[in-house]
Parts: sequence; structure tokens; C-alpha cells
Amino acid sequence: MGLARSRYRTRRARRSRPGVPGHHQPSLRSVPIHRAPGTPTAGTPIGRHQLWGEVVCLDPLAWLREGLVTNPGMFVLGQPGTGKSTLVKRLVTGAVATGTTPIILGDTKPDYTLLVEYLGGQVIRVGRGFDRINPLDASPLDQARQRLSSADAETLRWEVRSRRLSLLLALATLVREARITNAEEVVLGRAIDLLDERLAHDPTVVDVLRILEQGPDELRSATRTDSAESYRAQTRDLVFTLDLLISGSLAGVFDSPTTRPLNLDAPAISVDISRVRAAGDKLLTAAMLCTWAYAFGMVDAATALADLGAAPRRSYLGVMDELWRALRGAPAWSSTPTP
Repeated sequence: MGLARSRYRTRRARRSRPGVPGHHQPSLRSVPIHRAPGTPTAGTPIGRHQLWGEVVCLDPLAWLREGLVTNPGMFVLGQPGTGKSTLVKRLVTGAVATGTTPIILGDTKPDYTLLVEYLGGQVIRVGRGFDRINPLDASPLDQARQRLSSADAETLRWEVRSRRLSLLLALATLVREARITNAEEVVLGRAIDLLDERLAHDPTVVDVLRILEQGPDELRSATRTDSAESYRAQTRDLVFTLDLLISGSLAGVFDSPTTRPLNLDAPAISVDISRVRAAGDKLLTAAMLCTWAYAFGMVDAATALADLGAAPRRSYLGVMDELWRALRGAPAWSSTPTP
């Protein structure tokens, strides 16, 4: 009897309605809330979750391999002194520990030189009286091209030509502070083709300037001129622009062969361009462009050789530090008024 009465009261309580006489308000019960699994454990430990206290791990390449992201690109943004460089240094150290090769593509302060040296890596110091980078250096890609079949080698040859021309146009635009004309781009492309046919080594900006001044028939044909005087008038501005690259504010940095190639067998690599920082945004931007082009060419060459089975396959973590400086040094950005 007592048991039956207890069940009856329970049913009445469940049917009770608030605000109605004779009905009882049911008591509130705590219901467990299930949340998603914890933070990803793939990557380098960088701290603890501020809410749950769990270890937070971060590595764009590890996250890509685990299927957590579809693009390994990262953008670190924050106020000065909030720990951006400290975070990246942590990721660089973790990358070395897991077999990934970090490449600092232009250390402007420098922030990473001591760390890379401590990790047993390679540090290249770019500046007048120090190491130099040839903007047209494509020797790693040329070495890979020699191992490819004829069709693949021809494709890679056009890739090398495109990279050389694009970087040369960017540097010329930078020192001129104005765009290169279509006619000048055609002439530069033909000059690069001639140097590729005639030279047994990578051309330099000095070689490009020399062949423009010589004015062979192939270049005259490219300019649609029929006399030496017309050719010189057509290429006059371009000659002075290239001369600025080797005798102006950029002199002594990008006007000779590369002195120290990147060693991709090193556990980490840093290209220290802090010595050109005092020369202004123009030289610093040029140093960044050359460093990016050269390093990406090296990585692409290593990837091509790995596809052929001629080199081990590696993962690389590229760090493009102080990216905003390259944007500020570009003519289109520097000429934009500040609101």
C-alpha cells in the first residue's frame, strides 16, 4: 500500500503544472552537459586552454596530416610585445624536433638567428660585405631539370624563366617606383632567354644590363626597331632602371652570384637580412623578395628531385617574418595616402 501510494505521488508530481492550485512544482535536477572532445594533441605544445586547462598543441603541418585543416598556412597577428615571435620560435623548435625543416625567409631584427644557431642550423647573413643572393639564381631548379624527361624538363625551363622574369620585374618596379611597360617586359624576357642560351651559369642583373647595352639583333627585333639609335631610345629607361639595381641604393647586395646557397640538409635555416634594414624599406623589401624567390626555388627543386627518387622527401616550415614591411615598401602601397 505504501509503495503504491509513493508511485501515485510521483506520477502526480510529474503531471503538476505551475500556477495551478493543487499542483506541485517539480524539483530541478542537474543534467550533465556533454562537450566535444578536447583540444587537438597533434603538434607542438604551446600552452594550456584557458577554460579547460588542457594542453594546447599547434603545428600547421601536423594538423594538415591529421585532417584537422585543409590549408597549412598561418597568419600570426598581434600588438607589439604580445608574444608573436615567441610563439613562432616555439613552433620552429617543435618543427626541428619532429623532422621538419624551418626556413626563416628574411629575419629582419634578427629574432631567430641565435635559435637557429643553437639548433645547429644554417644562418645566412645578407648585406654589403656579407653574403649575397643572386635574384636570378635558379641553379637548384636547373639541376632538377637535367634529371627530368624532355617534356617535364621543358615545363620546368619555362617555370625557371617565369620566376626570373617576375622577380626582375618586381625589383625594377621597386627601384623605379613605377610600373614597367609592356614593351620593357618583352625585352627583359627576350634578354633572359638569350642569356639562358649563351651562359653556362646562372645570369646576374649585371649580365642582363650588359646584353641590353650590347643590343644584339634578337633584342632589336623584340623592340620592333631597325636601327641602333632607335633601339637605344626604346630601352633607355630600362637600362637606367637596371643600372640602379647594381649602382644605386641596392648596390653590393643583389648584383653578383649567390655566395652561400641554402643547405636543405641543415635542421633549420635562417636568412638574416637585418643588416639591410637601416638602408630603408626599399632595400629591405628587395631583400625579402629575393629571399622568398630563392628559398621557394630551392624547396621546389628538392621536391622535384624527391619525386624522381633522387633525394629524400622532406617537409618545410616557411616563416615570412615582418610581412607588413614588404607591403609598405611596395610602390603601390607606399604611395597610398594614409586615412
